Amino acid sequence: MATTTIKVVSLDLDDTLIASETAKRRVLVAMATEFERGADALGAIHSDSRHAPAGVHVTRHTIFRDLARELARLGDPAVPTSEEDTDALGRRLAAEYTRRVDAALAETEEVRGASELLAFLRDARLPAYVNSATPRTALAGVVLRRGWLWPESSSVWPEGDAACEEEDHRSTERRRRGACLAAALGAPEFAAKPSGTASSSKVENLRRIAAHVGAKPHEVVHVGDGPNDAAAAREFGSAFVAVGRDCVTKDSGGEYPAVAVVEDMRGAATAIARLANVAAPSPCRICEKNAEPEKLAFGGALWTHARWVVCHASPPTPVAGWLMLHLRRHAVAPADFSDAEAAEFGTVLRRVQRLLLGALPDATRIYCAAMAETSPHFHMHLVPRTRGIDPSLAGFSLFALQARAKQDATLAVPEDVVSRVVDDLRRAFAAHPP
Repeated sequence: MATTTIKVVSLDLDDTLIASETAKRRVLVAMATEFERGADALGAIHSDSRHAPAGVHVTRHTIFRDLARELARLGDPAVPTSEEDTDALGRRLAAEYTRRVDAALAETEEVRGASELLAFLRDARLPAYVNSATPRTALAGVVLRRGWLWPESSSVWPEGDAACEEEDHRSTERRRRGACLAAALGAPEFAAKPSGTASSSKVENLRRIAAHVGAKPHEVVHVGDGPNDAAAAREFGSAFVAVGRDCVTKDSGGEYPAVAVVEDMRGAATAIARLANVAAPSPCRICEKNAEPEKLAFGGALWTHARWVVCHASPPTPVAGWLMLHLRRHAVAPADFSDAEAAEFGTVLRRVQRLLLGALPDATRIYCAAMAETSPHFHMHLVPRTRGIDPSLAGFSLFALQARAKQDATLAVPEDVVSRVVDDLRRAFAAHPP
């Protein structure tokens, strides 16, 4: 493979950007076991596209078609015996699976560093595309809900994939608004082409991506976690970054060497930066905290959610009860929020303020500020203004006191006092979570 600077990035979705395979498998097993012979039937069919044998094409449609047929073969009492009725059941099950998975993925966490990676690619002006075996309609819903593509500026490629309308996906306006992806390319809703050497639809998606930006195969890098990702990169001739070593395995085409094997998307960002000959991104302090909420100050986070983290500010702190509200995903400001984040933000903020006021009877108000200056990742300070605080320390003067407390320990509240307040808050959050 030529050692040419890469120009475009292709990203798998499941277990590469979002930790979705476990959620999908849980839904699949739950649906199968609603049938008397469901567990036996599921064990007899191919249900994982990442590990399907050569020549076997696996999608949610083939899974439920084959599941229904196997249930009928096993004589499950809830399954019709005619092939036509059995296949109709398979289609209904596939539709129900899509509905349940869509709901589950709305709460699924990102792979560590995913939002950081997407922001890095946007800011480095490296066009990024999701290239997934997920059917196109379902995939479009996932990327739109997560704010990776903006609904008002998205369109559909002729083949049905979600895409950004702007021809220049590197434009200043798009970067300012926070959209990170040029397009999300999925699998056809009902694909007849077997996987095997063609690796499902991912090779064709790689061809379309390269054509869209005018890149040659060796100027493309694909990032993924499955053997089908490695096989697609090999067949197309692109560079490949493996997420975990399970996807770099020998198959009918031999072993495909990855240019890097990484644990998460922070490692992928470093590998891509090297391939693109650009500076690697600096670690985000808020992302690092969100990744290990149990290790945060004063016994860990007070409350965690799929999209939010609440914790106490690290010592030294001049005010007991100085809380931080973090967005889990790497985004700078409310203008970058997804629809779900925007819908929840006001409710979460109100509940956290009320819990603070309830736990601190001498608090007259809660200051709220989010500047994201030293750490460009949305994090809001919620500072109780109590009657015991010097009246001259109003407004932003109180924030200046925090900086002074880091230099002069006598200005900080003793940590045992803060710990008692945190214990009270932890009980309040447990009893009445936001």
